[in-house]
Amino acid sequence: MELSIIVLCLLSERYLTHKISYQRFSWFNEYVKVISSHLPSQSFWANPVVVIAVIMLPILLIVGLVFFVLQMVLFGIFTFFLQLAIFFYCLGPNNPFYPINDENYFTIVNNQLFAVIFWYIALGPMAVLFYRLASLSQHYSTVEHVAKRLVDILDWIPARVTALFYLLAGDFQNGFGCWLKMSLAAPQDNSILLSQVGACAAGGKLESSSIDVNKISLPEAQHLVEYTAIIYLLFLAMLTIVSWL
Repeated sequence: MELSIIVLCLLSERYLTHKISYQRFSWFNEYVKVISSHLPSQSFWANPVVVIAVIMLPILLIVGLVFFVLQMVLFGIFTFFLQLAIFFYCLGPNNPFYPINDENYFTIVNNQLFAVIFWYIALGPMAVLFYRLASLSQHYSTVEHVAKRLVDILDWIPARVTALFYLLAGDFQNGFGCWLKMSLAAPQDNSILLSQVGACAAGGKLESSSIDVNKISLPEAQHLVEYTAIIYLLFLAMLTIVSWL
């Protein structure tokens, strides 16, 4: 089921043009404003950890309750469609295959696409929703630091898997040394790992421990991302086959 959901969503995202790609979580900004305005001003409720919990928990609890109810209806058939909706909705929020600009593209596409695939494979749709809510919360000053730290931690493993898949999809020999060097880097260095390894995989040359990512053309980067998505699907297909044995 996981493989079919990911394939359907990626095909839709890649080959269909639809307005929802630009409207995902458009309501979230107003939602955060309403939640923040109703929180007491006492020190406990002003704690960023408490604030982000209050922002995320209602959504997670409601969706979890819907899952629980649907699992008891028609042998859980409708949970497939709910998982499909959650996975598709948690991509982005912009379309990863059609970037607005090429700045930090390899890092951005990990957040928009590959981390979502990773957490869906690892822990299911609720983990994907948790990841996306944490990622969106980075844009609000009251919880920015906590949310960014949380996303950095959540991205630590997916970033290294994605960077390795970049190499498998591109120039492995050119970037494997960079991947090895940064594989144990701190979570806050995830973006550096993704940018440098992605650029090396796309054919860039690493000089003096740095690389000019701007020398990598956007079409080259997009092709690498597409090939990496295929490798993710092949990896999931292998896991699916093994689970059947």
